[in-house]
Amino acid sequence: MFTQILNPTGNLFTTWIVALIPVVALLILLAGLRVSAWLATLIASVITFFLGLWVWRMPLGDGVKAYLYGSATGIWNVNWITFWGVMLFNTLVMTGLFDKFRRWLIAQGTQDVRVQTILFAWAFGALLEGLVGFGYPWAFVAPILIAIGIPDLDAIRVAAIANNAPVSYGALGAPIIALAAVTGYPLLALSGSISKIVAILALLPPWILLYLVSGKKGMLGAWPLAIVGSLGYIAGQFPVGTYLGPYLPDVVGATVCFGCVLVLLKVWRPKEMLGYGGMPVSGGAQATSHGLSGREVFQAWLPILVLVAVVVAWTGPWSSLPGVIALHLQVSAASAITQGATIAAVFNWTPFVGGTAILVSWLIVALLLRVNGSQLVEIWNKTWQQMWGALLVGVFIFGLD
Repeated sequence: MFTQILNPTGNLFTTWIVALIPVVALLILLAGLRVSAWLATLIASVITFFLGLWVWRMPLGDGVKAYLYGSATGIWNVNWITFWGVMLFNTLVMTGLFDKFRRWLIAQGTQDVRVQTILFAWAFGALLEGLVGFGYPWAFVAPILIAIGIPDLDAIRVAAIANNAPVSYGALGAPIIALAAVTGYPLLALSGSISKIVAILALLPPWILLYLVSGKKGMLGAWPLAIVGSLGYIAGQFPVGTYLGPYLPDVVGATVCFGCVLVLLKVWRPKEMLGYGGMPVSGGAQATSHGLSGREVFQAWLPILVLVAVVVAWTGPWSSLPGVIALHLQVSAASAITQGATIAAVFNWTPFVGGTAILVSWLIVALLLRVNGSQLVEIWNKTWQQMWGALLVGVFIFGLD
């Protein structure tokens, strides 16, 4: 068995510099040369592989196996989740349900920019981050904010700050699932630890958002929005992240936040209606009428309800499905730090992971919405065009790790 070599150059500082080469190369390719992410990670992974062979004297066979097992982990543990999450989102867009949900949400907000900011930037942004991630909250939230009178750059700034806490559970928990796969830490324990950090991070952004769109006076005049917005999200995010895992904290947190804010607006509204910059505005309470029937509103919420029900039942601590291992592959090396210990690159093919639950959710939604064949082809093609580069990043970055 190959034994790790921790200091192949004989000088710790030189070894540290050599070990940084792949990271520096990746940063230069992405930030300096603006190379596509999939190509940059491929080049960085090739550099890492050859450094392992040349400097750390890694056996070629073990190195190839470790790279392949890592890449397979990226495909199954991350890509399998994110692809079907985007398929679900594109199905909502294709069938018009996403537009109905957006219209319904816009109608719930008053003309007050502070209410609109909490509903759209904070809650709606968290929902989009939880479902698909990959910049979708910015892409969909910023135009809505611009449409309600927030200048372009400020709208992007608001959308970015609102995304600060939810991003930890982005794309149905993909970052945490990836971290668990790389480190070997238990997924639920890792999710629970991060949920505590996110709960703390979520306390402040609503206050900052209100300040950005209406100034100090406007923020203080709408303090119930900040409190209910932050605590509503935490009330959904924290228990789900702690007890159910990383798949749905953002989705449930956003849904609970919607409910809490809408209930608040039934019993309290800001004394003075403000527009962007804290300027008073006149007008009715409702921003617009959504024109949807109760049945259509239920249809707009139905895919989210299906997703939550299926994923909770499938991946909760009461379910043994995610733990079923159909194939186990491993390549090991002797640790140079702990005598007798080994480190390993492992791939476990667990056919009933969270990504499969999301696939089943999508299939149920597609059946309920009666998506036809031509729509399915269009949804697939659109998802593939959007995702192929990100999917390759998952392959190469996990091979590099």
